[in-house]
Amino acid sequence: MQEIGTRNMAAYLDRVEEDPAVQEECLRRMTVSISRFFRERRLWEVLRDSLLPELVGRDIEIVRVWSAGCAGGEEPYGFRVVWEEAKNHLDRVPALDLLATDSNPENLDRAQRGVYTRGSLKEVDPFILKAWFDEKEPGKSYRIKPELKEQITWKIHNLLEDPPDRRFHILFLRNNLLTYYEGRAKTEAFHRITSRLVDSGYLIIGSHEKPPSEAMEFTRLTGSPHIYRKRPC
Repeated sequence: MQEIGTRNMAAYLDRVEEDPAVQEECLRRMTVSISRFFRERRLWEVLRDSLLPELVGRDIEIVRVWSAGCAGGEEPYGFRVVWEEAKNHLDRVPALDLLATDSNPENLDRAQRGVYTRGSLKEVDPFILKAWFDEKEPGKSYRIKPELKEQITWKIHNLLEDPPDRRFHILFLRNNLLTYYEGRAKTEAFHRITSRLVDSGYLIIGSHEKPPSEAMEFTRLTGSPHIYRKRPC
């Protein structure tokens, strides 16, 4: 607040809504930069066992996924692991187009390097760790296998700006917009972002988050606090 000359929080929030540069800096400072693989494990089990088989059953040529606010890359790489593992259980797996975005260039640089400490990997099954990671420093850090970097596009994107001009079957919007924003800015950004989901596409949020009350087009999947399905228009 001192940097832009505002005296209180109300004045600062007004500037955030009015000034795109202030919005961008605010979002950069609030960007989650620390995560871990397969956080909220039940989500990843549902993805593997239900969502991906259902999508494949739609006879889609390319499954498009957006990890919005991807931090250090644990989420998109985690999805790539689940995607590759699904090939062992499904008769046919379509092509994948995975977009990973974050407003902080430092996060994207770290994600593209793909090196992680043991703390980020504590929920990774030992078999998956061996299959998809190379040990960089014994017992301390691991590097993602090069093949998991395929089919991922990394881009800088501010969640308050217009979303990418494409449609997605799965949208990860976890622990960022719905946690750190309130009021009109959050609601408007949420509707812009989720407008990019196809009908019957899946919205994935944090287990303690909820879509805005105005988002009547989404239905939560039974048994999963993380996943919502977009109703067909």
